[in-house]
Amino acid sequence: MENQELWEKIDYYFKDFILFKIQDVGITISHLVVSVVAVIISLLISKLIRSALQKHLFNKLDVDQGLQYALLRFIHYIIVIIGLYIGLKTVNIPLGAIVGLFAVIGVGIGFGLQI
Repeated sequence: MENQELWEKIDYYFKDFILFKIQDVGITISHLVVSVVAVIISLLISKLIRSALQKHLFNKLDVDQGLQYALLRFIHYIIVIIGLYIGLKTVNIPLGAIVGLFAVIGVGIGFGLQI
């Protein structure tokens, strides 16, 4: 009987216990796990794609090192942004809150860079 009670508590804290809310959407531990897994998968996919491009495409085309680095970074950022988007959408986090946060951060960085 103890094991069943333990699993019920774990199930409650993992699926039903709301850690915090973002615009009336309750975020649980399972939501956070799904988001982290989506980001980790996007990082792995990014690494695989970048290494494949570098080994098979860029070496055969004799691309300049600077251009190679810039293209690989751009591809990495795009894949990670897509992974973040998928992670946030699967959790049902409203993206308006995230966009607002990035806007505020951008304004802060802009003011901070002024000398």
